[in-house]
Amino acid sequence: MKRSLSIESESQQTRHSAVSENNASGIQAFADNRESAAAQRQLMTVMANSPQAVAQRKISQLMNNNPRMLVQRKMLFGTSNKSVQLAQSEKKVMQMVNVGFIPTNPAIFRRTTTIVGSIGTTMAGNKAFNNSQRPYIYANNVNNGGGNAPVVGPGQHPTDDWDNGALIDRNVVTPIEPEIDHIVKREDGGANDYGNARVLSKSNNTNGNPTRPSRANQILRLYQNITLSANIPRNNQPNFVYAPVQINAGTALDDTQAILLAFHAGIGGINGVAALSGSNVDSIIAAGRNTQNHVTVT
Repeated sequence: MKRSLSIESESQQTRHSAVSENNASGIQAFADNRESAAAQRQLMTVMANSPQAVAQRKISQLMNNNPRMLVQRKMLFGTSNKSVQLAQSEKKVMQMVNVGFIPTNPAIFRRTTTIVGSIGTTMAGNKAFNNSQRPYIYANNVNNGGGNAPVVGPGQHPTDDWDNGALIDRNVVTPIEPEIDHIVKREDGGANDYGNARVLSKSNNTNGNPTRPSRANQILRLYQNITLSANIPRNNQPNFVYAPVQINAGTALDDTQAILLAFHAGIGGINGVAALSGSNVDSIIAAGRNTQNHVTVT
């Protein structure tokens, strides 16, 4: 009996010794693994920040942001990549056909303001006068049409272009606060063209009293150079052919050109400039530069 107990004790000691050795080996292996992982992470950090890796990332980023690559990715994968949408949006802006209505004779509809200014590619129908235009229009009125520089002297005040009433400073909100008005309304396709600008009191700009030109007394102005052509099939008749013609910015479009631009935008039943509505102008602008409905705009 005593011998048996002694044997068991020796056996247990052997097992305990083995377990201790295994535990020690496991702890050492764990420590080695931690040191190895830390070393690997440190090596990866060094490699990621190396000049070669930084240069490769920059090249990859430039390639990924290339508009042609973005479009190709969208075509291949059908993704709604935000960068692709932005590139297409910018391209669409460049391809728009900017047109808008202005009075044939602005002087009939404004007493003091005389500013005309240059034609800009940011001008178009149904667009507000921007922050760079407004000071020039205001100052031109204050100076009784005497200049286009945005300079207003001490004690100078604007004048209402409709009733010739004296207005107060534009920074004070009252019924006689000056506001810049589109002579041809924006919703009617009126452009943010200096020739379509006048200064009215806040009251006159909302009460509908100031007169506006009829369509017959308006011109449809082009704000970007385009080339226009057409080859339109007709039933039992020869095709209607409009040979390519370059039309320069600032041109007042004629009836045929207005009809073709409307047809290009998918608008039928237009017989001339006077028949265009404000929404028709929006459609012509949005149709862009391309070939559709047998009309080419470039």
